[in-house]
Amino acid sequence: MNLGDGKWTPLMLAADRGFENYVELLMERKADLNRTDDFERETALMKAARNGFARSLSVLLNTVVEQPRMVNKKNRDGKTALMLAAWYGHTECVELLLKAKAIVNMGDNYQSTALTLAADEGYPDCVQKLLEGGWI
Repeated sequence: MNLGDGKWTPLMLAADRGFENYVELLMERKADLNRTDDFERETALMKAARNGFARSLSVLLNTVVEQPRMVNKKNRDGKTALMLAAWYGHTECVELLLKAKAIVNMGDNYQSTALTLAADEGYPDCVQKLLEGGWI
């Protein structure tokens, strides 16, 4: 179920496009959730969060319960799935990630946090969820 050489896996592609039925099927077949792509070093979880595909993200998060580190894994720029969801204003994804115990005040390589990314981009609903989610 996985491609070699760090290329996009079928799971990454399905998560990036929001094909939750395929995400579910691939997860049932034990697709590797830890794999990252070559360029951004993003996981399928990050791709679903970045693009606001809450259903696909939910399917992935149901598996991540067994691997809690995956929720806070960072990409090449040091951004987590929570940061990506907040940066692009995907409030439902932010909520799902907070429920999955994403660390709210983690910083990226540029000292940005999910809260500062959401605020800078003008997403008040995301800001509110992050404040409610335990911002310190």
